[in-house]
Amino acid sequence: MRTITFPIAGMHCASCVVLNEDSLKQVKGVAEASVNFALKQATVTFDESLASEHDLH
Repeated sequence: MRTITFPIAGMHCASCVVLNEDSLKQVKGVAEASVNFALKQATVTFDESLASEHDLH
C-alpha cells in the first residue's frame, strides 16, 4: 500500500469534496481517500499492484 497527497484545483464547495472523494474511492485498488477542502488536496491510500498514481489524478 502507498499513500500520496496531491492538490486538487477547482474545488468551490463542500459538494466538490464529496464528488472527488466518491470518484477516488471508485478507482480499483483505492483503500482510502480523503479530500480536504480548506487545503484543496486529496490524500489517497492505494494498492500499487491495482492502481497507479496516474489513475488517481
